[in-house]
Amino acid sequence: MFLTQIDGPFELLAKARRFIFPLPLIGTFLYSLIACPFCIGMQAGWITYLIYAPHLTWSPWELIVWSFAGGTSNLLLETWLSKTYERKI
Repeated sequence: MFLTQIDGPFELLAKARRFIFPLPLIGTFLYSLIACPFCIGMQAGWITYLIYAPHLTWSPWELIVWSFAGGTSNLLLETWLSKTYERKI
């Protein structure tokens, strides 16, 4: 919710959205990826695992666990933030 709505400093995110989202195939895919809190959390989870884990000991099972942990934590955080944000309005 917030990544698709906030403009960021100096409107950098808004400018990136205006440039990327109108593209026929890439824009639709990236919008659906950013609009889904579980999807963006999964991406953050596996990227964090690849950065955090030593490169010679990568495990596919740990990669899956980190992906789902990132997705679940981001989904819970997004739900909590959206309910908190709704109460203030």
